[in-house]
Amino acid sequence: MRKNCLLWTTTFVQFLALSLWIGGMVAVAILVAPAVFKVLDDKMVAGEVVEGALRRFNWMCYGCGLLMLVAVFFRTRLLQEQPVDLRFKLWTASQLLLIVLMLAIACYLGFSLLPKMDVVAGMATGGKLEGAVKQGFDSLHAVYSGLSHLNLLLALILLGLMVGKNRS
Repeated sequence: MRKNCLLWTTTFVQFLALSLWIGGMVAVAILVAPAVFKVLDDKMVAGEVVEGALRRFNWMCYGCGLLMLVAVFFRTRLLQEQPVDLRFKLWTASQLLLIVLMLAIACYLGFSLLPKMDVVAGMATGGKLEGAVKQGFDSLHAVYSGLSHLNLLLALILLGLMVGKNRS
């Protein structure tokens, strides 16, 4: 009975963490950023507001990723006494791989790419991105957006794996 409760708890924690991560990605991309850039006339200030939201969101992603890793490891440990088939091992390995990839992308975005974007934005003259500075920023922004979309895709694949396993 206690083991079933612990297994349920690890599954719940993993679903909750993944839901927060997916929901946060969608909220920032679809709600926060467009609304801030629409409301604020000064695009540099709007960029600073969105950057602040992204910095906070990145820390939430790190926490969610770590929670998911702990949940998967703990669940695997709980089931260690039982004979497990190859499908379960592949399912667990796939989850771990996706979570580690998602965390790696989040760390790259938060610790490398976002600071680079901040430096380039700081080169703006008169509060405007122009010329080579604008091109540099746009290039970094495109990479950030592409990697964020990739992370969302990985998260949705992970969600599909989790739902599929819990239905069988």
